[in-house]
Amino acid sequence: GESVAVASAETAANYRLNGGATVSSAVLEPDGRNVRLTVSPLTFGQTYTLTVSGVTDRAATPNPIASNSARSFVAIEYTPTDVGSPVPAGGVVRLGVGQFDVTGGGSDIGGQRDQFQFAAEQRTGNFDVQARLDGVTITDPFLHAGLMARESLAENSRFAAVFASSAQLGCFFESRSTTGGKASTAAQRGGFPVNYPQTWLRLRRQRSVFTGFSSLDGVSWSPLGSMTLASAPDTLYFGLAVASFDAATGATARFRDVGPAVSTVEAPWVND
Repeated sequence: GESVAVASAETAANYRLNGGATVSSAVLEPDGRNVRLTVSPLTFGQTYTLTVSGVTDRAATPNPIASNSARSFVAIEYTPTDVGSPVPAGGVVRLGVGQFDVTGGGSDIGGQRDQFQFAAEQRTGNFDVQARLDGVTITDPFLHAGLMARESLAENSRFAAVFASSAQLGCFFESRSTTGGKASTAAQRGGFPVNYPQTWLRLRRQRSVFTGFSSLDGVSWSPLGSMTLASAPDTLYFGLAVASFDAATGATARFRDVGPAVSTVEAPWVND
Protein backbone atom coordinates (compact mmCIF):
# COMPACT_ATOMS: atom_id res chain seq x y z
CA GLY A 1 0.00 0.00 0.00
CA GLU A 2 0.94 3.65 -0.33
CA SER A 3 2.39 5.82 2.41
CA VAL A 4 -0.23 7.78 4.30
CA ALA A 5 -0.28 11.39 5.45
CA VAL A 6 1.04 11.71 8.99
CA ALA A 7 -1.58 14.15 10.28
CA SER A 8 -4.50 12.05 9.08
CA ALA A 9 -2.94 8.75 10.19
CA GLU A 10 -2.22 10.05 13.69
CA THR A 11 -5.70 11.46 14.35
CA ALA A 12 -7.24 9.03 16.83
CA ALA A 13 -10.76 10.16 15.96
CA ASN A 14 -10.30 8.62 12.49
CA TYR A 15 -10.44 5.14 14.03
CA ARG A 16 -13.42 3.49 15.74
CA LEU A 17 -13.81 0.14 17.49
CA ASN A 18 -17.06 -1.58 18.35
CA GLY A 19 -17.90 -3.49 21.53
CA GLY A 20 -17.33 -0.52 23.83
CA ALA A 21 -13.61 -0.31 23.04
CA THR A 22 -12.02 3.07 22.30
CA VAL A 23 -8.91 4.33 20.49
CA SER A 24 -6.89 6.83 22.52
CA SER A 25 -3.92 7.44 20.22
CA ALA A 26 -2.52 6.58 16.80
CA VAL A 27 1.16 6.59 15.77
CA LEU A 28 2.40 6.10 12.23
CA GLU A 29 5.16 3.49 12.00
CA PRO A 30 8.49 4.37 10.28
CA ASP A 31 7.45 2.46 7.14
CA GLY A 32 4.78 5.12 6.55
CA ARG A 33 2.10 2.48 5.93
CA ASN A 34 1.26 0.88 9.27
CA VAL A 35 -0.34 2.66 12.22
CA ARG A 36 0.00 1.55 15.85
CA LEU A 37 -3.16 2.17 17.87
CA THR A 38 -3.44 2.47 21.64
CA VAL A 39 -6.83 1.16 22.69
CA SER A 40 -8.80 0.48 25.85
CA PRO A 41 -8.59 -3.08 27.27
CA LEU A 42 -9.97 -5.73 24.93
CA THR A 43 -11.56 -9.05 25.82
CA PHE A 44 -9.45 -11.96 24.60
CA GLY A 45 -11.32 -14.21 22.20
CA GLN A 46 -13.83 -11.51 21.23
CA THR A 47 -14.22 -10.34 17.62
CA TYR A 48 -13.88 -6.58 17.07
CA THR A 49 -14.36 -4.42 13.99
CA LEU A 50 -12.04 -1.49 13.33
CA THR A 51 -13.56 1.26 11.16
CA VAL A 52 -11.32 3.87 9.49
CA SER A 53 -12.29 7.19 7.91
CA GLY A 54 -10.46 10.40 7.00
CA VAL A 55 -7.01 8.88 6.39
CA THR A 56 -5.33 10.08 3.18
CA ASP A 57 -2.21 9.22 1.21
CA ARG A 58 0.72 11.57 0.55
CA ALA A 59 -0.11 12.40 -3.07
CA ALA A 60 -0.01 16.04 -4.22
CA THR A 61 -3.78 15.79 -4.39
CA PRO A 62 -4.53 13.55 -1.37
CA ASN A 63 -6.66 10.48 -1.97
CA PRO A 64 -8.74 9.51 1.06
CA ILE A 65 -9.29 5.92 2.10
CA ALA A 66 -12.87 4.86 1.47
CA SER A 67 -15.04 6.24 4.26
CA ASN A 68 -15.97 3.68 6.93
CA SER A 69 -13.48 1.09 5.68
CA ALA A 70 -13.74 -1.82 8.10
CA ARG A 71 -11.65 -4.85 9.12
CA SER A 72 -12.59 -7.43 11.75
CA PHE A 73 -10.13 -9.25 14.03
CA VAL A 74 -10.08 -11.50 17.08
CA ALA A 75 -8.30 -10.14 20.17
CA ILE A 76 -5.61 -12.64 21.13
CA GLU A 77 -2.96 -12.72 23.85
CA TYR A 78 -0.12 -13.88 21.62
CA THR A 79 0.59 -12.11 18.33
CA PRO A 80 2.08 -14.29 15.58
CA THR A 81 5.48 -13.22 14.26
CA ASP A 82 7.66 -15.06 11.74
CA VAL A 83 11.15 -14.41 13.10
CA GLY A 84 13.81 -14.76 10.41
CA SER A 85 11.25 -15.12 7.57
CA PRO A 86 10.64 -18.87 7.83
CA VAL A 87 9.08 -20.85 5.01
CA PRO A 88 6.30 -21.76 5.25
CA ALA A 89 4.93 -18.85 7.26
CA GLY A 90 3.27 -19.70 10.56
CA GLY A 91 0.39 -18.54 12.70
CA VAL A 92 -1.60 -19.05 15.89
CA VAL A 93 -5.21 -20.07 16.53
CA ARG A 94 -6.80 -19.37 19.92
CA LEU A 95 -9.18 -22.19 20.87
CA GLY A 96 -10.08 -20.94 24.34
CA VAL A 97 -8.53 -19.74 27.59
CA GLY A 98 -4.96 -21.05 27.70
CA GLN A 99 -5.42 -23.11 24.51
CA PHE A 100 -3.49 -22.33 21.33
CA ASP A 101 -2.51 -24.18 18.19
CA VAL A 102 0.75 -22.70 16.88
CA THR A 103 2.06 -23.59 13.43
CA GLY A 104 5.61 -22.73 12.46
CA GLY A 105 8.13 -23.39 9.71
CA GLY A 106 11.77 -22.44 9.99
CA SER A 107 15.14 -24.13 9.79
CA ASP A 108 16.43 -23.64 13.33
CA ILE A 109 16.27 -22.11 16.76
CA GLY A 110 19.94 -22.11 17.60
CA GLY A 111 23.32 -21.28 16.12
CA GLN A 112 23.73 -17.53 15.67
CA ARG A 113 20.37 -16.83 13.99
CA ASP A 114 16.88 -18.19 14.46
CA GLN A 115 14.07 -18.91 12.02
CA PHE A 116 10.71 -19.84 13.53
CA GLN A 117 7.16 -18.81 14.44
CA PHE A 118 6.88 -16.84 17.67
CA ALA A 119 3.40 -16.18 19.04
CA ALA A 120 4.39 -13.51 21.56
CA GLU A 121 3.35 -10.74 23.90
CA GLN A 122 5.40 -8.18 25.81
CA ARG A 123 5.75 -9.13 29.45
CA THR A 124 7.23 -6.96 32.22
CA GLY A 125 8.97 -8.20 35.36
CA ASN A 126 9.25 -11.67 36.83
CA PHE A 127 7.04 -14.51 35.63
CA ASP A 128 6.56 -18.27 36.04
CA VAL A 129 4.51 -19.77 33.19
CA GLN A 130 3.55 -23.35 32.39
CA ALA A 131 2.11 -25.07 29.33
CA ARG A 132 1.07 -28.58 28.43
CA LEU A 133 1.86 -29.85 24.95
CA ASP A 134 -1.02 -32.05 23.91
CA GLY A 135 0.79 -33.02 20.73
CA VAL A 136 3.23 -31.84 18.07
CA THR A 137 3.55 -32.61 14.37
CA ILE A 138 6.95 -34.32 14.18
CA THR A 139 8.29 -32.89 10.93
CA ASP A 140 11.94 -33.52 11.84
CA PRO A 141 13.79 -35.14 14.78
CA PHE A 142 15.15 -31.67 15.71
CA LEU A 143 11.75 -29.95 15.79
CA HIS A 144 11.40 -27.28 18.55
CA ALA A 145 8.15 -26.37 20.31
CA GLY A 146 8.00 -24.57 23.64
CA LEU A 147 8.10 -21.43 25.77
CA MET A 148 10.52 -18.60 25.04
CA ALA A 149 11.55 -15.23 26.52
CA ARG A 150 13.30 -13.06 23.96
CA GLU A 151 14.94 -9.64 24.11
CA SER A 152 13.78 -8.61 20.63
CA LEU A 153 12.20 -10.02 17.49
CA ALA A 154 15.51 -9.87 15.60
CA GLU A 155 16.72 -13.27 14.41
CA ASN A 156 19.99 -12.98 16.39
CA SER A 157 18.39 -11.79 19.66
CA ARG A 158 19.28 -13.06 23.11
CA PHE A 159 16.76 -15.54 24.48
CA ALA A 160 15.99 -18.25 27.03
CA ALA A 161 13.63 -21.10 26.19
CA VAL A 162 12.44 -24.56 27.16
CA PHE A 163 11.47 -26.92 24.36
CA ALA A 164 9.88 -30.28 23.62
CA SER A 165 10.81 -32.17 20.48
CA SER A 166 10.83 -35.67 19.06
CA ALA A 167 11.27 -38.83 21.12
CA GLN A 168 14.96 -38.75 20.18
CA LEU A 169 15.58 -35.29 21.64
CA GLY A 170 13.04 -35.13 24.46
CA CYS A 171 12.78 -31.86 26.42
CA PHE A 172 15.62 -29.39 26.88
CA PHE A 173 16.63 -25.82 27.82
CA GLU A 174 18.30 -23.58 25.22
CA SER A 175 19.56 -20.00 25.36
CA ARG A 176 21.64 -17.30 23.65
CA SER A 177 23.41 -15.02 26.13
CA THR A 178 24.90 -12.49 23.68
CA THR A 179 23.30 -10.85 20.65
CA GLY A 180 24.56 -12.63 17.55
CA GLY A 181 26.35 -15.24 19.63
CA LYS A 182 25.95 -18.98 19.33
CA ALA A 183 23.03 -20.49 21.21
CA SER A 184 23.78 -23.21 23.75
CA THR A 185 21.79 -26.16 25.03
CA ALA A 186 21.87 -27.42 28.61
CA ALA A 187 23.59 -30.76 29.15
CA GLN A 188 20.27 -32.42 30.03
CA ARG A 189 19.18 -32.33 26.38
CA GLY A 190 17.30 -35.54 25.63
CA GLY A 191 17.47 -36.57 29.27
CA PHE A 192 13.83 -35.76 29.96
CA PRO A 193 11.33 -37.66 27.78
CA VAL A 194 8.44 -36.27 25.82
CA ASN A 195 5.13 -37.79 26.84
CA TYR A 196 2.42 -36.30 24.61
CA PRO A 197 -0.31 -35.42 25.52
CA GLN A 198 1.22 -35.02 29.00
CA THR A 199 4.38 -33.11 28.12
CA TRP A 200 4.58 -30.12 30.44
CA LEU A 201 6.99 -27.19 30.08
CA ARG A 202 7.62 -24.28 32.40
CA LEU A 203 9.76 -21.13 32.08
CA ARG A 204 10.54 -18.93 35.07
CA ARG A 205 12.13 -15.49 35.25
CA GLN A 206 13.64 -14.19 38.48
CA ARG A 207 15.14 -10.84 37.54
CA SER A 208 17.98 -11.73 35.15
CA VAL A 209 17.91 -15.50 35.80
CA PHE A 210 15.80 -17.73 33.54
CA THR A 211 15.14 -21.39 34.37
CA GLY A 212 13.41 -24.06 32.32
CA PHE A 213 11.55 -27.10 33.67
CA SER A 214 9.71 -30.11 32.34
CA SER A 215 7.16 -32.42 33.92
CA LEU A 216 5.06 -35.50 33.24
CA ASP A 217 2.09 -34.23 35.25
CA GLY A 218 2.38 -30.46 35.75
CA VAL A 219 2.90 -31.00 39.48
CA SER A 220 6.46 -32.24 39.96
CA TRP A 221 8.97 -30.27 37.87
CA SER A 222 12.48 -31.29 36.80
CA PRO A 223 14.94 -28.42 36.18
CA LEU A 224 16.43 -28.63 32.67
CA GLY A 225 18.79 -25.66 32.80
CA SER A 226 19.14 -21.97 33.54
CA MET A 227 21.00 -18.89 32.31
CA THR A 228 21.67 -15.33 33.40
CA LEU A 229 20.75 -12.68 30.87
CA ALA A 230 23.07 -9.85 31.82
CA SER A 231 21.40 -6.43 31.99
CA ALA A 232 18.12 -7.97 30.92
CA PRO A 233 15.49 -5.31 30.14
CA ASP A 234 12.47 -5.28 32.42
CA THR A 235 10.14 -5.87 29.47
CA LEU A 236 10.77 -8.82 27.16
CA TYR A 237 8.87 -10.72 24.50
CA PHE A 238 7.38 -13.91 25.92
CA GLY A 239 5.43 -16.57 24.09
CA LEU A 240 5.03 -19.82 22.23
CA ALA A 241 7.77 -20.81 19.79
CA VAL A 242 7.67 -23.44 17.02
CA ALA A 243 10.27 -24.37 14.38
CA SER A 244 9.58 -27.31 12.06
CA PHE A 245 13.18 -27.75 10.81
CA ASP A 246 11.57 -28.59 7.45
CA ALA A 247 11.74 -26.08 4.59
CA ALA A 248 8.56 -27.42 3.00
CA THR A 249 6.29 -28.20 5.96
CA GLY A 250 5.07 -26.34 9.01
CA ALA A 251 4.77 -28.10 12.36
CA THR A 252 1.72 -27.57 14.57
CA ALA A 253 2.06 -27.66 18.35
CA ARG A 254 -1.07 -27.92 20.49
CA PHE A 255 -0.38 -25.76 23.57
CA ARG A 256 -2.85 -26.29 26.40
CA ASP A 257 -3.14 -25.07 30.03
CA VAL A 258 -1.00 -22.02 29.26
CA GLY A 259 -0.86 -19.79 32.30
CA PRO A 260 0.85 -19.13 35.64
CA ALA A 261 2.56 -22.17 37.14
CA VAL A 262 0.13 -23.95 39.48
CA SER A 263 2.72 -26.08 41.26
CA THR A 264 6.38 -25.22 41.86
CA VAL A 265 7.51 -28.55 43.39
CA GLU A 266 10.93 -29.52 42.04
CA ALA A 267 12.18 -33.09 41.64
CA PRO A 268 15.23 -33.97 39.49
CA TRP A 269 14.48 -36.48 36.75
CA VAL A 270 15.94 -39.94 37.32
CA ASN A 271 16.08 -42.06 34.17
CA ASP A 272 15.82 -45.66 35.30
